[in-house]
Amino acid sequence: MLTPSRQFTFLVRIVALLIFFFTAITVTTGFSVKSSVPVVTCSSTANNNNHDIKNERRVFVGGLRQVGEEDDKEADVETKLQLDLERRYGPISNVFVLRKTSAKPYAFVDFVHAASAQQAIQAYSSSPGATDVNINNNNNATDANNKDEGGQENFPLYREIKAAKTIVPHKRIKSLQRKTLTQSDFNTKHEIATSSTTLLHVQKSHVHRVMSFLEFHNIKVTGHYVCGGVAIVGVQEEEEDEVRSFLRGLEDTIPIFHRAIQKMYHVNPAQMVVEELEEEETAYQKVIQLLQKLTKSTTTTPRVRFNTFPPSKAQELILYLEHNFPQLSHLLAPTSCTHILNVVKIPTTLRNSNLWCIGMNQVTTADPSQNMKTKDLICRAQSKLQEAFARYNYALPDAATTSQNRLVAVDCGAAPGGWTQFLATKVQCKKIYSIDPGELDPIVFNTHYGDERVVQHLRQKVEYAMDEILQLEVVEEGNNRKSPMVDIWVSDMCLYQMSQQVDLMLQAREVGIVGEGTFFVLTLKCTIGHSRKTFDEQVATQCDRLLSLGSGGVVRDLQTIHLFSNRGGERTILGYLT
Repeated sequence: MLTPSRQFTFLVRIVALLIFFFTAITVTTGFSVKSSVPVVTCSSTANNNNHDIKNERRVFVGGLRQVGEEDDKEADVETKLQLDLERRYGPISNVFVLRKTSAKPYAFVDFVHAASAQQAIQAYSSSPGATDVNINNNNNATDANNKDEGGQENFPLYREIKAAKTIVPHKRIKSLQRKTLTQSDFNTKHEIATSSTTLLHVQKSHVHRVMSFLEFHNIKVTGHYVCGGVAIVGVQEEEEDEVRSFLRGLEDTIPIFHRAIQKMYHVNPAQMVVEELEEEETAYQKVIQLLQKLTKSTTTTPRVRFNTFPPSKAQELILYLEHNFPQLSHLLAPTSCTHILNVVKIPTTLRNSNLWCIGMNQVTTADPSQNMKTKDLICRAQSKLQEAFARYNYALPDAATTSQNRLVAVDCGAAPGGWTQFLATKVQCKKIYSIDPGELDPIVFNTHYGDERVVQHLRQKVEYAMDEILQLEVVEEGNNRKSPMVDIWVSDMCLYQMSQQVDLMLQAREVGIVGEGTFFVLTLKCTIGHSRKTFDEQVATQCDRLLSLGSGGVVRDLQTIHLFSNRGGERTILGYLT
């Protein structure tokens, strides 16, 4: 057993060995820190990507005479190269000679005119055997072979000329991309600030659902941005309080919608302030001007409440008001207010620039977005079925198509009974088969149709409950049983595979429990992937399956909805069987 001191010494030696090996590998492989200066290379070795900048006046000259050969000095090589190329092709502005120990020196030459550079490239490419030219001036035989008809040397100092490109370093590319994204971010948020009359404070997980829902109801959405775990959605109202009236109309049909929208901010685009150098004085002065204007325009004393985003700005505004304008502090009232002053700070990634949206609205009625609580429900899932029926505009089957006006439903995975309660009380089904091995809330058994209890709890799995449903319907209806037996099939089961949800409904169709005209609502719960696109693709696969079965599919009027009540990986499909 090693003592603590020896253990420490052993660890130090291991660390020293690791450092030694890492240093040796680095030296051997030639790892080096990349320079931030643009790298110049010939076109034959350059990476052909979108960030290469083509310089039509620059050429690459390879195979230069080695320094030290005979009496050639470094300056002599550069001078001779410049004189030779100028004599052949035209004036030159710069010559850059680069030398490496393991390869022939090479140079980059900048001609004054692009045509001269192109002439040099074409002349070299049209000279056969140019790469075999011996550049040693002591070899008289070779020099004689390298002279043209006029007695001039043919490429005496170099072996190749090629087009050159300048490659932008990776760091500079990232910097340019950041600048582009920064400006795009500012433009998007500036558009929201200058065109929105109402800003909605929305849960980040619901932002796309809220936007699509508003656009479906012809409410213009100007854009959105995410700030932490929440998002701000801009809306342009054509009429005053259009959004407020719209939300108030959803209180009974889709109450869960108000949970997605946490707050509303009524703003005036004309009051928008661009903050620079992070000085909030300009925005605060705009707030003071609105308060002063309000006191002059009313005969009674107004009571004002700040509605800000981020919420911490409310306390900062109050402190600023009390310190600099104490004569206006009596207007503030957290409750029983007559006016709401909305202040929203929109941070941007553009340096030293933020946007402030400011507006004031008079309190007339209770703001529906401030009262997010829904009525008491047995479980959260109950709001899914309520929203699904409301958004699909489900029409009850004709009484002539139901036996003795009995509307029969099957609720798969019923516990604790939220969907069953909705079917019994809102849809007014006369018989509901609630299938689930778990317990149901006792309140769901309180609904009766005459002397008969509406809900019948089948405490078993769905595939086994189908035989019992067939037997019960035969006993109750006899030879006059309906076909199909069930008018509504709903399921919110959590299954290992999403496809099992569809399989069970198709199995019920085969045995005659459901059939043509049966309305169905299925919650498809995605268990693979994490992105919204992946979830949508998985659900689309199941929908295509229903639409392709048989000659023309087994469903009609099929819809896929990402309900506000759904979790991020859930989608609801609903329609009619054929």
